[in-house]
Order: sequence, then C-alpha cells, then structure tokens
Amino acid sequence: MASWVAEDLVQTEGKNEAPEDDAERCLNLLIGQGMVQVTKKKLNGNVKSIRLPNALRQYWLSKAQQATTLRDHIYTRSELFLGNDMIRHLVDHLDRKDISFVHIHGGCDTSSESLTHYYQDVLSFRSFDTRRESKPGEEVGNFLRRCISSSCFLLLRVLDLENVFRPNLPEALGELTQLRYLGLRSTFLEMLPSSISKLQNLQTLDLKHTNISTLPNSIWKLQQLQHLYFSEGYQSKLKPQLSIGSLTTLQTLCGLFVDEDTPVRDGLNRLLNLRKLGLTVSSQPKAMSSQLQVVADWVLNLNHLRSLRVKSIDYNNQPWDLELKPLTGNSMLCSLGGFPQLRVLKLWKLDLLGEWSVEKGALPALRDLEIRYCERLPMLPAELQHRTFLKIEVQPAR
Repeated sequence: MASWVAEDLVQTEGKNEAPEDDAERCLNLLIGQGMVQVTKKKLNGNVKSIRLPNALRQYWLSKAQQATTLRDHIYTRSELFLGNDMIRHLVDHLDRKDISFVHIHGGCDTSSESLTHYYQDVLSFRSFDTRRESKPGEEVGNFLRRCISSSCFLLLRVLDLENVFRPNLPEALGELTQLRYLGLRSTFLEMLPSSISKLQNLQTLDLKHTNISTLPNSIWKLQQLQHLYFSEGYQSKLKPQLSIGSLTTLQTLCGLFVDEDTPVRDGLNRLLNLRKLGLTVSSQPKAMSSQLQVVADWVLNLNHLRSLRVKSIDYNNQPWDLELKPLTGNSMLCSLGGFPQLRVLKLWKLDLLGEWSVEKGALPALRDLEIRYCERLPMLPAELQHRTFLKIEVQPAR
C-alpha cells in the first residue's frame, strides 16, 4: 500500500482519511472484481501478497510480447524512434531480452548518454534479483551509482530492492531527493549511507530482515517519514537523539527493541499518531521496571492505534515474561473511547486473565478477535457476543 501512495496511484476521498486507507479500498475492489487474487494473508487478516488470475496474466503477457516485437522492429529501422521509448517504471526480472538487463548486469561500459536516454524520467525501480551471492548487490549498486552520476533517477519515488542480497548502496543515494519509498526488506544489508538524511520526502523505510542494528542519527531529520520497519531479529535500537517535532508524522513503527537506554520518555512517547506499533522489550526486570511503565502509558495514549504487538525476550533471544501491569494481570477493562481504531485483537497465553469487561460502544472498529490458551477466561464480554461483523476465533487451553 505504501508504494502505491508513494507513486500517487491513489487519492483520498475524505479530509481525515489516510492515503493507505484509500489504497486498501482500491485493492479490495480489485479483489472483489476478480482482477487480482489473494495468495497470502498477514496474521491480522490483511492482504500480504496478490497475483493476477491466469487468464489475465496470459493476456498481458501476449500484449507485452507484441510490444517487444514492435519495439525491436523499430530499433532495427531507425534510432529516431527511441525518443518515444523512455522508461517510467523499471523492473529487473533478470530477463536477458530486456533492454535494461545489459545496463544493470552487463558491466560499466554503458555510456552516460545511453543511461540518460532511458532512465532520466524513471519514477520507480524494483529489482527481483534473488541470487544469493555477491553479484546482485554489486551490480545493482554500480547501476544506481552510474545512473545518479548521469543525472538519472532524479525523479525516482520508489526504490524497492527486497530480497536483493546486500545491495551496495552508494553515498550518492541522498541525491534522490524525490524518493518516497525505500524498500530494503530481506536484503541482509548491514548499514545505510549517512546521506539518507537528505531524503526529505521519504515516507517509508523498510529495514525488516536486514542486519542493521542501529540507524544513523540522521534518521531524525526525515520529517515526512510515516512508516518505519526495523529488523526485529537484530535488536534494532534508536539512539537517544530525538528532538522536539521529530518523526511526528510516523504512523508505523515496527521491530523496535526497547531497553533501559531507549528514548521513550520525552522521546518516543511523543509519537501519538501511530496506527501500528510493534515492540520487543528487554527482560531485565529491575532495570526495566520504570521504563515499562513509560511504555505502557505511551501505548494507552495511542488513540489512532489499529495494531499492537509487544513481546519480551531474554539474553538468548528467547520469549520471556512480559510485565506491563496496565496491560496484563487477572482483569481487563476496555472502556468507551479507548483504542477506537483497533481492528484486530489477539489474546494469547494470558494465564492470569480471568475477567474481561467491554463497555457499551467500546472497540467500535474491532473486526477480528482471536483468543488462544486463556484457560481462566470463562466467556466473551456480553458487548461482543452479538456483533454482526465481528469474526471470532477461540482456541481452548491445552
């Protein structure tokens, strides 16, 4: 959804509506009309991946082949027609028949004029080079470096290198000042160029499943950043450099590791517009007792929150007891006005929870409720038992 927004493919209908909501509505419309098929869903029930139905795929493949044949015919006839062949959306499929294959994977002998001709007006670049060796990272890094030095990609809004093994990002990346979406998920990248602070229009930074444990301090300068995904497995941390007004537009913060040094008080707790939050907290009870209270108070003030995931780990990265007193214990109350945007609620392995009350009108946006292994919870709150649009899944204690 974020990449659609970055390319201005959706327009919001209401003043208070986020562009991501409109993108989700458009996607559901395409699904409902059979234009695309869902292949995988997230844990919260949202769509994770889609594909074209086979009939549509074959149709567009035939159209693409016709276009390729026509283009090749024009190339052999005259160079005068090349001016009409500028690329707006570049996708690397490792297809040797594609004109961009030589530019990306064929070495450094491509002239600056040739690169400018094809890539001066590119708005998005996505690579599907999933080879697990050094070549993908080197080749895509060299391609980016040569394009930028040739004044190409200066209009680029989306750069998605998901699954490209350790892309060698050039320091000149900061010259792509129109970039809104930087996708580096599953790249195993180890560090970012410091010039990232120059990407003042960046809205999404996806570092999930990378080897990046600490971001450069310049991350605080990205005033338009809305979605930030950390690498949870590497205990990604933020340095205490948060200044007043920094990252106040943030809607998504996932994969962040919180210990006693994390700037939560007078720092992260100023981020009150979050719609999705995922935290992993340290299991040091003495050092973390006051910090956990600050985290809990912060979470309870997030009125726009739709998705919350909090877990605790020990020194060996294994699950540990989570002690957030305002959010766990033997009773839970969902009061009117609390978490008004929450859509999905999952209660797992809450051994002490014996009473759950929901005030009338509370949790109005809740659509998906899942309860697993809560052996002391006798029944659903009366307020939720007869809601028509609520999907309920209950799994008994083991």
